[in-house]
Amino acid sequence: MARMPTVDLPPIDDDEDVGPFTNSEEHVELPPISQLPDKILSPTDNEQAIKLPPIFQLPDEILMLIFEINAHESRGQMSHRISAVCKHWRTVALTCASLWVYLDYRRRDSIPTLLARSQQINGLDVYIGSHFIQPEECYNVLSQLTRIQALVVQLNVTSIDPVLNAVPLVSAPLLQRLTVEALPGSGPIPTLSGLAHLEAPKLRYLELKQCRINWDWRFIRSTSFTHFHIRCKEYNPPPSLNRLLDILQNSRQLELLVLTNAIPLSQTVGRIVSLPNLQHLTIAGRVMDCYSFLRQLNIPPNATLQLRCETIVTIAIFQNQILPLIHAQCQQYYLRSLTLTWSGWQSCKFTIAGYTKPSPAPSDHPRFKVALTVNDETADDKRKTDIIGAICSRIRFVLERLEVDCAWQESPGFWVCMRPWLGEVRELTMRVMPTGLAKALSEDAALVLETESPTPNPDTNASHFLLPKLETIHILGVDFPPDLDAFLFDLRFAQEVRERRGSVLNEVKIKQCKFVPADFKRKVWEFVEIVQWDGEGAIAVAEEEEEEEDAYSQMRGSMNEIMLFDSFAQHARR
Repeated sequence: MARMPTVDLPPIDDDEDVGPFTNSEEHVELPPISQLPDKILSPTDNEQAIKLPPIFQLPDEILMLIFEINAHESRGQMSHRISAVCKHWRTVALTCASLWVYLDYRRRDSIPTLLARSQQINGLDVYIGSHFIQPEECYNVLSQLTRIQALVVQLNVTSIDPVLNAVPLVSAPLLQRLTVEALPGSGPIPTLSGLAHLEAPKLRYLELKQCRINWDWRFIRSTSFTHFHIRCKEYNPPPSLNRLLDILQNSRQLELLVLTNAIPLSQTVGRIVSLPNLQHLTIAGRVMDCYSFLRQLNIPPNATLQLRCETIVTIAIFQNQILPLIHAQCQQYYLRSLTLTWSGWQSCKFTIAGYTKPSPAPSDHPRFKVALTVNDETADDKRKTDIIGAICSRIRFVLERLEVDCAWQESPGFWVCMRPWLGEVRELTMRVMPTGLAKALSEDAALVLETESPTPNPDTNASHFLLPKLETIHILGVDFPPDLDAFLFDLRFAQEVRERRGSVLNEVKIKQCKFVPADFKRKVWEFVEIVQWDGEGAIAVAEEEEEEEDAYSQMRGSMNEIMLFDSFAQHARR
């Protein structure tokens, strides 16, 4: 950057009385440096002052093009900051109306200025999301509805209706995106009455969340959507099945459909709606409502389906209602992701997500995710396993990655019951410390030693293990077990036996642990080659052995991960 020119003033004599500084009218301030005569600047300073970098000397038409591209790409508050590069850029930016089309009410003091700078250009992006906004403050912007291209309103439940009623919202010829979301709070559910007479022929992206929906509104009935996202309160009246199918019939280009608590009541109509461009479908509601709704849709095979249902689950209900629902949609697909969550004795929530074509690429392995939580300690583990088994026996998949989150996984019996579907699992993710898994692996290894010959063939005996192809265990956000010695003994014994029988557990990763015991480091050294940790819990280890210098103390990583590599596996590779 060029050096700022300096002004040489005559020196002041030491004996001269300059008097005290005063703000009186007799005091004369020096003019700004830009207003000083050129003769007080040396020729060298004048040359340096005009030698600016090339970026500051761009022609105005190039700058205007840069501003327009930036406004189109960023479409946000960050687009305004490009005008602060230098004084020349600022001057040109003030004449570029398209740079000021994004109006953010989190800085509502600048809204009148931004409206003036945008002149009469069309395509405004308006975001209203202040917790302290008053309805009258939105009048200036909402009165420009004919110029608005995207309108996002995210306010608390008591502010949405007054804001939308601040000005009549009737004609929005350019509106392409509309998002209204009621943030959590106390108060009546917004009715969105201000949108009742809205006409938006170009509307393609609609999101209405936690609001009361009137399915007969004109802009919902007569619009062709590409994104249709409705998330209602549970007591919001759902539409009739015919009404919803009419909306979808008009939206042949629909790419995303999300309906949460907005599924029509269970009924049957003699029509099928095809959605050839659908890429993602998420529906949540009662089992039979979802089932009857899915029967009316023709979904392309490469679409991703996410289904969340709530019901009272017994084996009979599961086999007679839930399984037909699953089977109807995925009999020609491979299941990629399945989530089951039990929140009580019989209350069940389950998710089916991610289908793919019948011939997935080798790198696109199917995924089977089991998330089970049981609050009742007397719940029957066998009953839950029977349900999982019923799914596994009805749907084709190769289970290679398994994620488990359940209180009853700590029982070794759970893993024994799951044995028939664990033969190909290579990666296991758990959200509790795998004491039950370690115990099951240890007992299984002892059984293998007892039942097999002293000199077994690794090629034939590896498959006899529980999880014979398991390579990696990820343990997320857990507390270490109180009986750490038993856990480490079981895990070490299982690995020793597996190594001798040709089935080696390569690594265990413990991430985001809540507490690391002080004696953990010295105990895992017996069978762990590398220890890396970080996190608040690991401080307990470091405080006890501050003076001990070793190679391991230099391997501390990212304060969020402990990685345990089995030394026996390392020797086996060598």
